[in-house]
Amino acid sequence: MHKELEIENYGKLTINKNEFLGTIDIKLNGDSFNKVNKKLYKYRYNDEEIKAEIIGNSFSGSKVKVLGNVIELTTPVTWYGFIISIIPLIFSLVLGNMQPVAKSGFYVLGGGFGGALGGLALAFGLYLDTLTSLNKAKKLLFILISSVVTIGLLIGFGFMFAKALKN
Repeated sequence: MHKELEIENYGKLTINKNEFLGTIDIKLNGDSFNKVNKKLYKYRYNDEEIKAEIIGNSFSGSKVKVLGNVIELTTPVTWYGFIISIIPLIFSLVLGNMQPVAKSGFYVLGGGFGGALGGLALAFGLYLDTLTSLNKAKKLLFILISSVVTIGLLIGFGFMFAKALKN
């Protein structure tokens, strides 16, 4: 994620956030701010100390506050994004470990593999939900597609393992 903002009397403020690593790089006119701690960055500009503070977190949405300006980095997690994202995990934990479901001939991957796959789907869905580059409809569509594909994988792997164990 890359954001630029022109600040009067100071110049161009550039914020780069690496979505994969979670690192943030803040620059004013090409010079980097020094990281003091996880949420605070400082920079000296003409004998003036400028502070940049990271506000929020992954769930509540993160913002950078610098020189009276607030720049949104990520949006908050929505309740519907969370519900749709957690469905594959619940699906694998509940149906993947029920004997009556397996005895009826419907197999769902459960246990460690199912939980890991459901957990990855949850993390990916929450990641998609916090992106600022997508509008709400696209976020919801991508989260829904991710959940449906994961449920399909859970069922497919469940049948595959059941067939392998029967032979």
